[in-house]
Amino acid sequence: MKDRDIQWVTARVTAIYPQAEWKTSESSIEGDGTPIGSREVAIGVSNRVETNVFRRENLAPGQRVPGPAIIEQLDTTTYIAPEWDGKQDTNGFLWLRRATR
Repeated sequence: MKDRDIQWVTARVTAIYPQAEWKTSESSIEGDGTPIGSREVAIGVSNRVETNVFRRENLAPGQRVPGPAIIEQLDTTTYIAPEWDGKQDTNGFLWLRRATR
């Protein structure tokens, strides 16, 4: 391929910045964590599942939300699939993990 130009297709860059410590802040969320209702969700072509619906601002710190569930907030909607869990941590982050039941 002597007379061919070189073409870059992908370039990846990783940057590492040393940080002295991870600063956390406590969430001001003080909800009771109860669902606001339920909704039927279509999973695939023919499977429908009844799911609990939560408002994000009502989730309590440390609350575990088992899937299937829907978490609504102003700027997004999060779906938690069956066999997955969502957990609102004390910093206000929502972590999704495969359930270990």
